Amino acid sequence: MQICNKFKASAAVRLFLFVTLRKYFYFWATNTTTLTVLAMKRLLTLLTYLSVLFAISCSDDNNDINNNTTPPDTPPAPSEMLTVQALKDDNPLIYASGGSATINIDSNTQWQANITEPDNCDWLHLSPANGKLTLTTDGNTTTGDREATVVITAGSLTKEFSIKQRQNIFRRNKISERKVFTQLNLYYDQNQFHRFIGVLPVPSSNIYQDIEELNTEGGTLLTAPDNETRYLRCILNNNSIPASGTTILREEFKVTSYSVDINFDAITSYAEIDTESDIYKNYTGAAFDIIVPDFEPMQSVTTQLWQEANGNIVNYAMLCYLYVAENMQYLNPNTGLHPLAAIWENGGGDCGNQATVFISMLRNKGIPARHVVMVRPDDTAHVRAEFFLAGYGWIPVDPNAKNMIPEGDFFGKIYSDEIVMNRDIGIPIQDSENNDLIAGLLQVYAFWYWIYADMSLEIVRTIGTM
Repeated sequence: MQICNKFKASAAVRLFLFVTLRKYFYFWATNTTTLTVLAMKRLLTLLTYLSVLFAISCSDDNNDINNNTTPPDTPPAPSEMLTVQALKDDNPLIYASGGSATINIDSNTQWQANITEPDNCDWLHLSPANGKLTLTTDGNTTTGDREATVVITAGSLTKEFSIKQRQNIFRRNKISERKVFTQLNLYYDQNQFHRFIGVLPVPSSNIYQDIEELNTEGGTLLTAPDNETRYLRCILNNNSIPASGTTILREEFKVTSYSVDINFDAITSYAEIDTESDIYKNYTGAAFDIIVPDFEPMQSVTTQLWQEANGNIVNYAMLCYLYVAENMQYLNPNTGLHPLAAIWENGGGDCGNQATVFISMLRNKGIPARHVVMVRPDDTAHVRAEFFLAGYGWIPVDPNAKNMIPEGDFFGKIYSDEIVMNRDIGIPIQDSENNDLIAGLLQVYAFWYWIYADMSLEIVRTIGTM
């Protein structure tokens, strides 16, 4: 009974009090009339019965309390908890080439991760450790997308999510295989050097080529910070300058070149690009006065093309590629990269500058795009562009080739065997004190020198097959 639980006295003490009150009522009643005495006796008898029943009831309640094995102040057992960090829409796992991603698992009980579908999944791998789960996908060599379901279990709680890996949309075929060398020779009339820094770009393997059997002489092989560009660098002072005409840098390598053809029909869905990724941060903004995404005279064109494309990234890129090819003339060859304002005002430029217009138009809509810088063994050079499609990778585009051959198709299709030296501009080259010297277009070579007095200086580059 609820009221009994509030009493501090025992049942026996309460009974004693009722009996005592009965005696006092009896004493008072003996001094009154007979009728009153009779009534009072009956009342006292009723009170006695009630006191006994009250005491018994409270005694039962006390027994229930005393028999309870859980102390009243013991906190309840904590409820189960399981939180699984969500994967970003544009994560490395979904690319056909495969990748790896790690997520946090927060649980107050032991948890485990399993792949429930498909049975015997052999392309997705799980590695739990220290409250984290690392997922890794192998390259997708099938002819379609593939999907797996992962279930995280902790006690009675479960969390489920799917990994959908895209199929490979890059079709490539071998074009050629060559052994190539490049070297720099330094010529001067007298040694008035204080310091000389020479740089030779070094190619890397990518979708367009495989680079093997690389040998270098005369410098240090480095990789640009926050950039995949490799280069061979020598730093010489007055005492280490070799005789005039000497080779100061040399590289040799085997290059296997491939044509690339994008299967756009295999694109099943578009992922939202990760705006915190290095690709987005490095390739959607301005670069000097060359790539200018918010260039005012270009805004009306990009707005119109974006509307025509209905916001579809591939369609928009196609329209920009066609716009550059149809509206930009081939001008000022072999003069380097020009400011976008100058290209726009002149109505064109050479291959690299036409690529600049295309890249600026793509970045205007937050689509990563960049230059692809190339050379040929016949000592000619070329620059095209590529844009990034989240979930798939970099798509090659050559608006200048379309400009030169209007009937050709160079959107997502590359058939030439140029050697890709790097895929960016404004390459930071570090000196001996780790200061950055910027090479705007590191296509053939770059050099810097400091002299004590007037002197003549010439750099001769030689490239060819072996």
